[in-house]
Amino acid sequence: MEIAFLIPGRLEPLTGGSLYNRFLAEALARRGHRLRLYPVPLRPRLRLWLENVRPATWRRCSPERGAVVIVDGLIHEGLLLPLRIGRRSGGARIALLHQLTPASPEGEAGRRFRERIFLGGMSGVLCPGEILAAEITRRTRGRLPVHPASPGGDRLGRAPNEAFILRRARTPGPLELLFVGNLSPVKGLPALLSALAGLPPPLWRLTVVGSLSFDPAAARAAQQTADRFGLGERVRFRGALNGAELARCYETAQVFAMPYARESFGIAALEAMAFGLPVIGSAAGGVREFVRHGENGFLIPPGDLAGCRRAVAILAQDRRRLADLGSQAFRDFLRRPGWRDSLAGACRFLETWATRPPGRKPGPARARGHCR
Repeated sequence: MEIAFLIPGRLEPLTGGSLYNRFLAEALARRGHRLRLYPVPLRPRLRLWLENVRPATWRRCSPERGAVVIVDGLIHEGLLLPLRIGRRSGGARIALLHQLTPASPEGEAGRRFRERIFLGGMSGVLCPGEILAAEITRRTRGRLPVHPASPGGDRLGRAPNEAFILRRARTPGPLELLFVGNLSPVKGLPALLSALAGLPPPLWRLTVVGSLSFDPAAARAAQQTADRFGLGERVRFRGALNGAELARCYETAQVFAMPYARESFGIAALEAMAFGLPVIGSAAGGVREFVRHGENGFLIPPGDLAGCRRAVAILAQDRRRLADLGSQAFRDFLRRPGWRDSLAGACRFLETWATRPPGRKPGPARARGHCR
């Protein structure tokens, strides 16, 4: 099958979306498909908008019969015209939505308008997770087939066993908290720091892993918040880490804490569960798909600083509870599909479009479960 994959920029940056795109491209290549990657610049914004009038863009958005074009939703503004009115000759256009349309200066009405135009030129939608799939189905009123293919958490390995998790929980000293994500406004680090500042200093210590250059203004805001509260050495900014260095952070931490992140899934939280870390996550975020309040972590409502403090204090002072939640997080991770199994289901979804008769309308949309 011929597949064109339009992606934002390159696949190298350490973001959840880039990881997903890279693993999907590798999965399609393993199945023998002829895949071409077309990076679309996101910055400066004018270059993204100019993609709407480039002849090459129109050709790439017009798949021939039996071919598929996958379009990352982050670049939809540069493709609104070719996707909405461009020619199609029997192929399919599949939107890969890592999240729904992000906030923008023109407000909610403008975001929804652009979103409708973008999805109006699509044959189907692929997305990471059941929660996002349900919201897409609601917004499109079931007019598009939606396939949820959740990310895996097995990229960096896992804890060796539950005995390791128990020994780590019993380690004396401050509760070792871990935050993993590029420092941007959607990750909610300043709010986490504000919550932690209200706890006794000996109770906790936070390691922050994430690029300081991805969004310099957000990184400065987080560091200034830490300085304003006098958190000093209790907060360690490690910068961007990957591979063995990041795995080591998961191994030595005791709790994963990102309670104010606005994410559609939360790959880092699932990777933390692979190492037996309870997750303190957002009650409004995609981590609800695998984090159960009081069983393998805690879910904190947006803006609830006191709730975050209570969760940290409970785990710092009751190491038996810490071990129990960590062990349950590890067991829940083991029951979930890894990257290879989950994306095999995504590949099968894409392959159905190669054999669909020309002009045939998609069947009713339904969010399908994980493919094992």
